[in-house]
Amino acid sequence: MKTRFLMVRHATCQHIDDTLLGRTLDAPLDAHGKRQARALAERLSSEAPLRVECSPRRRTLQTACAIAERAHCDMRVAPALDELDFGEWAGRTFAQLEHDRGWRRWNENRDQARTPAGIGIRVVQQSVGRHLATLAANCSGATLVLVTHAEIIRSVVLYCLGAPARNYLCITIDPASITRLCADPDGGVRVEAINEPALP
Repeated sequence: MKTRFLMVRHATCQHIDDTLLGRTLDAPLDAHGKRQARALAERLSSEAPLRVECSPRRRTLQTACAIAERAHCDMRVAPALDELDFGEWAGRTFAQLEHDRGWRRWNENRDQARTPAGIGIRVVQQSVGRHLATLAANCSGATLVLVTHAEIIRSVVLYCLGAPARNYLCITIDPASITRLCADPDGGVRVEAINEPALP
């Protein structure tokens, strides 16, 4: 049986537009983000998810809690869905990062570059891929909502499409968006939709 993954980027939060939050700034949802979370919860309740899983960051937890409460389903924290470890880049504004050679290299050569924490995209793709495979094996035929971060979703989409990580700019993942994946019984994962908005 096919297993459906609804990968949700967390709703908007404080400093989302000007700062690389990473794992350093555990920003809560802002007023607009709370509205987005409620809209996501309403929309996804009709999908009858078996479970909601999320990254341990506050912005994902708040988004996931709203969805799980409305869908009356279990919620779990999954470390594999955590934000990318950006090391010393996290907490700095994008204006500050423009002057960082490592940051520029990361954005120019995403296939080869690593964050200051030593993390490359392939490691992220492998980790999330293993998590999806485990969920598909243990929850065959179910619908699962995975609340995580833009870079995680983008990396998974590129992997499923067989595209290089340097094509990341071609994949838009907005706050409170839904990206739909489907795991087939043979172990393959297909991308069915990318970046569906929670609000019109």
